Amino acid sequence: MNTLLKDKPTMKLIGATRNLFLFSLLFLLLSWTGNAQEIFSELKPNQFVTFSLVPDEIKIFTFHSRQDTPAEISWLANDNVTLEFAVFDSSGKAVEIGSSYDFDSTLFIVPNEGTYRFLLKYVKSEENLGRQNISLELKDSYKLPARAKQKELRVAAGYTVKIHNISGTDLEHGQSIVTFEKAGRLKKIIRGGGTDYTGFSFPDSLPAKASPESRKSANLIKGTPDKTGDGVPDIMIDYFSGGAHCCFSTYFVNLGEIPVTAEIINTENTGLNVIGKNPKGGLRFLSNENNFAYWNIHFAGSPLPQVILEFENGELHPNFELMKKAPPGLVTLKQKARLARLKISNAPYTQDGDDFHEAFWSEMLDLIYTGNEPLAWQYFDLVWPASKPGKERFLSDFKSQLENSYYGSRRINTSNSFQNFEKALIKTLEKIK
Repeated sequence: MNTLLKDKPTMKLIGATRNLFLFSLLFLLLSWTGNAQEIFSELKPNQFVTFSLVPDEIKIFTFHSRQDTPAEISWLANDNVTLEFAVFDSSGKAVEIGSSYDFDSTLFIVPNEGTYRFLLKYVKSEENLGRQNISLELKDSYKLPARAKQKELRVAAGYTVKIHNISGTDLEHGQSIVTFEKAGRLKKIIRGGGTDYTGFSFPDSLPAKASPESRKSANLIKGTPDKTGDGVPDIMIDYFSGGAHCCFSTYFVNLGEIPVTAEIINTENTGLNVIGKNPKGGLRFLSNENNFAYWNIHFAGSPLPQVILEFENGELHPNFELMKKAPPGLVTLKQKARLARLKISNAPYTQDGDDFHEAFWSEMLDLIYTGNEPLAWQYFDLVWPASKPGKERFLSDFKSQLENSYYGSRRINTSNSFQNFEKALIKTLEKIK
């Protein structure tokens, strides 16, 4: 039983370092519900529209498009201006949502013929730049740049899925683009930053000297058309941002009549590996808990417990039953605690962020994640030096961190949950619009 939840009836939503992002989206939602203008302007292909906005102001545009037609809406604005946008179809369903942090445009393939609404918001900032002129342009065609090079290709469920790398220039960053084609028609585009060694890739691609585990994972991916177990064939696509050890994501795209991104799993510092098949359908995955990365210690010393994940009702969840292990011997545990205690200074612990030479809580996490939580709290009592102030504060901080983990939430790690929050925001916006 998850006994830590007995100690705290409420659970933190996101760590303090991520609150600004969360509040920004919440504010966006509230402002769209109250401030959206009901005066629409029409966007027509290859025609510029210039207007002005003040911070927190929203302008709504409409445009009509045919099925399977690319729709790229580009904007021209001051580099210091942040814009957030959403695209809705005629039924009120959100098609795209994002911000100018990623690109200077939004690009998608129109799923069905009809009239679409494009909502654009000028986000208020501390710089307070005041009223700004902004220009928009709608294009109904898309062609890969001449410098694009095909990196990989897969054929699945009648779709041809290609990954292209687009080298950067003095004026543009490099890109990695995934295209989905069916019967010669472009059906979906996914974009991200990229170089020769970053960006998108297929997880079943193997180096010449791949490990047996990697080969097993690749074979399971290739041999399982429906990887999420929802009854629709899909394809897995990995994304790597290019950091020293971060960040990794995996896209699951359903290949039905219209390709739909079913889930994006942000595994941050570690990847998502396939270890078997789920008897209920889909695949079984192995990843790591990232919520304790950099917590009170440098990354190299951060504990990253392994987690087994499976899809359930279209969402990836941890399976802690499969992670259970027999507890270590009590004599062994006491010896580990004695050795760990010798490496802890007697300096007072005053706040989350204090540095330790070694993460003694690694043993606690191993016990918790293998079904031995009561022993973890006893181990903590044995480890903490009697002369070191701040024991209760540390325990409170540790439990707060744990509540935001796979273990505490029983869902995708909240440190990885921006995509899940975005989904919730989209659903709410759909109800409003």
